[in-house]
Parts: sequence; C-alpha cells; structure tokens
Amino acid sequence: MLHILNGDLLLKPFKHTHLPGEILIWRECMAEGPISTDDKQFWELRAKFISETYHSSPTEYSAKFLRQLHKLDHAKKYNEINLWFEFDLFCQVNMLCTLEVIKSKKTSAAIYWVTPVQSSADDYFTGYGSLNSADLLKLFQNRRKLSPKDLDFFSELWKAYQTEDIKKIKNLINSTDLPFVKEVFAAHLERLPQYGKPTRIEKKLQQIIDAGITNEMEICKRFWETESIYGYGDLQVIHALNQYLSTAS
Repeated sequence: MLHILNGDLLLKPFKHTHLPGEILIWRECMAEGPISTDDKQFWELRAKFISETYHSSPTEYSAKFLRQLHKLDHAKKYNEINLWFEFDLFCQVNMLCTLEVIKSKKTSAAIYWVTPVQSSADDYFTGYGSLNSADLLKLFQNRRKLSPKDLDFFSELWKAYQTEDIKKIKNLINSTDLPFVKEVFAAHLERLPQYGKPTRIEKKLQQIIDAGITNEMEICKRFWETESIYGYGDLQVIHALNQYLSTAS
C-alpha cells in the first residue's frame, strides 16, 4: 500500500494513524508555473520554475521532490494507492499530475481518493495537517475508489489543463459528478487572462490594495477569506501579488 500525502504538514498526524503502507510526500505546486506537454522537458522546467520563484535550486528540488517521486517507479508493487488530496485547486492540479504519473507506470493497483468533509467548495478548510489521527482515520474509512471512468476523466482534464484548452475544460467539468471538480476548475478558468480583463485573483488583490492593507500576512488573510477555493498558501498569494504589481505598474 502507498499513501501519497499532499504535503509535509500532513506527515506528523498521518503517522499517528498507524495505517500500514509506504509514504510519498508530494512537494510541488502544479497550479503555478509551466506545465509542459513535452515529457522530456517537464521536470526540468518545473525545477527551474520552483528554483527561480521560491529561491531554491534544482539540486534541492531533486532532493526534496524528485527523490520522493521516484517511489512511483515501483508502482506495480503496490496493491492500492491512496491519494490524500483536498478539494481546492492547488490540491486538485497536483492530484491530476500524480494520477498521470501513476498511469504512466501501468500499475494495476486500486486507486483511492481520501477527501475532507466539506459542504461547499468555497468552505475554508484548514487542511489535513490540522486534523488529528482519529479524524484522518474516519476520512480514510470513507475514501472513494476511483473507477476506470474517473481515471479517464482526470487524465483528460489534466491534458486540457496542460494546454489551457478552455472549451475542453468547460465540457469536461460540466459532464462530471465528482465532488467540487466543476466549481474548482471553473475558478481556475476565472484566473486565466481573457481579452485584457482583470482575472478573479487580480480583482481580489486590487480590492485588498484599495483597502490600504500592506502587511503581507494581512493580505494573505484577506485573500483566504473569499478565495480559499484556490488553496494558495502564503507563498503563492505573495507571488501572485508581486506578479500583479509588476504588470500593473
């Protein structure tokens, strides 16, 4: 059994569940930066983006993430793979990429999606890392097995996301009953620039600026109040802010 965790914050409470199996920590943010359709360049471009954006290095990227990812080279040895990803866009895009990597390994493992309890995609969820082991075990017991149809859907959505095929994304998300996928990727479409109009994220950042807020953590808190659907952490919010300010000036 393999558990793919959505980040380091989940690791400590997850270990307290004493669930059997190996652990892979997904330390990437596919919702930002280049998503090449060229497999040969894909990880090289990701390493370059992460290094330049978050003041890291390709060596650190390899040590922290690619070394974890190599566990999927042995995907065929697992009888099941559990994906611990939340409903927000940040997690959803990471999960799409994870599934595509798993697909490339041609494993016959059963794949499960462990999801949080939410009544709306806009609900502010503090993250798996804030839950205790008993809460995590309940989520695990209620995990959803992904059917071949689900897996095909996610693969098509990943390809559409990679190419920014807006029409295909709309068609796909309007055809599924998977929880909150429609709302989350509709929010993704709202962050894409179209016809020179400000995006949803830019509008929110401008509202915060107009309110006279300059402290970075206060900016993040204001952003999260209404835009938690994106799943951005403080690094992503500040990166989006800096990008917006550089283009607005």
